[in-house]
Amino acid sequence: METRLTIKFHHEQGLTPPEIFKLVKSSGVARSTVYNTINRLSETGSVAYRKRSGRPRSARTPAIVKRLRARIARNPQQSQRKLSKSLGISQKSICRAIKEDLGLRPFKKRPAQGLSLAQKKMRLVRSKTLLARHATQDLDRIIFSDEKLFSVEESTNNQNVRIYAASFHDIPEELRTIQRFQYEKKVMIWCGVSKKGKLPLVFIEPGTKINAKYYKESVLESVLKPQAEILYEGSPWVFQQDSAPAHKSQHVQNWCRQNLPDFIPSTLWPPSSPDLNPLDYCIWGILQARVNATRHISIESLKAALIREWNHFPMEVVRESIDAWPRRLRSTIAKRGGRFE
Repeated sequence: METRLTIKFHHEQGLTPPEIFKLVKSSGVARSTVYNTINRLSETGSVAYRKRSGRPRSARTPAIVKRLRARIARNPQQSQRKLSKSLGISQKSICRAIKEDLGLRPFKKRPAQGLSLAQKKMRLVRSKTLLARHATQDLDRIIFSDEKLFSVEESTNNQNVRIYAASFHDIPEELRTIQRFQYEKKVMIWCGVSKKGKLPLVFIEPGTKINAKYYKESVLESVLKPQAEILYEGSPWVFQQDSAPAHKSQHVQNWCRQNLPDFIPSTLWPPSSPDLNPLDYCIWGILQARVNATRHISIESLKAALIREWNHFPMEVVRESIDAWPRRLRSTIAKRGGRFE
């Protein structure tokens, strides 16, 4: 464009095409460029390129794109192969039309735990209550808790992890496979988080029956209460737990009522709600990705990795995940207790 504007300037100064060419040829400008630019300027009054018609579309015509849009609107799960066959154009044209003309992208279905009508109703009612009682107050006061089972095996994302090679057999054995064993060693941990800080991990040894007595003595009395009192230095705080059998037992509920400043009772926490616990919807996934980046040779190695990564887990992530809790309650309410993810 700069060259054409230079030619235009000289032309407007009254120079002839040969004179202009002598001035610009040292810059590598062809003679034809000078003449074509001057002709275009004379015909259109501009040095901009004329719009090219190009070869007319034979497959992705407006009519075909319209029919394709209508078919996808009726059934968005159709394969490109079936769409190609029904519309009579190549699968490559279907792919380009979906991406370029319709601006659509393919997404995979996500597995989600089913919700009954009764569960949706309880999620709706309890989310409203939690939002009114706790989520509108200072979120620094709440300690969220949960348990999770970790395995010694390596975790991987089959969708995103790729290994580039000329052929599959060119990839070393240790890179192209992930070993899975029938009886992998696993360990369950409990932990609590708040915007004030992280509580220490509690390891629940394999084979341990997590009943109300064990949960109260090994988790609530031994870790939660003393650590929370250190964390909050006498200020009030609220304890959250889900409705697991050991959590909602009358024995544990009574202990919480008598020994904690405040807590969310099992009758108030929404059922089947991993999407409402910061540990479930954020923290566990990040921790597992770090801990299980490679396979562990023993439970001791797994425990050491869990402690190391938990100690280094960024509080910024913890705080952001807790800040998202009120928004998630509102999303649940907007969906009338249904899933919103």
